[in-house]
Amino acid sequence: KKSEQQRTGLKFIFFVGTASQSMSVKGNDGVKYNLKGNNSFSELAVAYPISQQLEVLGLLGNTPFKTKETTSDGVEHSTEISYTKIGGLVRYSFLPGDFKLWLGGGLNYLLASSKKSNVLNEDKIGAQQSISLSFGADFGLGQGMSIPLIGEYALIPPSGSVSTQETRIFTGFSYQLD
Repeated sequence: KKSEQQRTGLKFIFFVGTASQSMSVKGNDGVKYNLKGNNSFSELAVAYPISQQLEVLGLLGNTPFKTKETTSDGVEHSTEISYTKIGGLVRYSFLPGDFKLWLGGGLNYLLASSKKSNVLNEDKIGAQQSISLSFGADFGLGQGMSIPLIGEYALIPPSGSVSTQETRIFTGFSYQLD
C-alpha cells in the first residue's frame, strides 16, 4: 500500500464550485455600470507531479459569466457569457503528504460559446485570457483519493472600458494513479 507521498502517477480531478463575479464597464450609452453576479461552474483537471511539492495541472471547464445591475430607475443592465475554459496551473505544496496545503498560479484561455449583453457590443465579445492565483488544501482519503478545497482569484486584464474579476470557491474529488 502506497502512501499519498509515494504516488507519482497522473492525478484526475473533478471540480464544482461557485464564483462571485464583477464587471465595471462603460456601456453603449456612455454610462459606467458596476455589474455583479454569482454563478456555479464545473471543471476537469489532469495533474502531473513534477516532485513531491510541485504539480502542473491542465484544466478544462464550463465557466458561465452572468452579471447584472438594476439602476435606480428600474432598468436592468446585464451580461451573460458562457465560456469554455482551457487553462494551466502550477501549484506548490507546503505540506506534502496526506494533507496538502498549497499555493498556485495559472493562465487560462476563455472561449465564448454564447453571449448576451445590453451594455457591451456583443460582436466584440470573444476569447479572453485570465490570470489566476489560488490557494487550497487537499484532504487525503487513502488509496490515491482526496478531496480538494480551493479558493481562487481570477482577473481578466482590462480591455478598453471593461474591467472584470472573479473570486471562486470550489471542491471536488481527485484520484491519483500509482
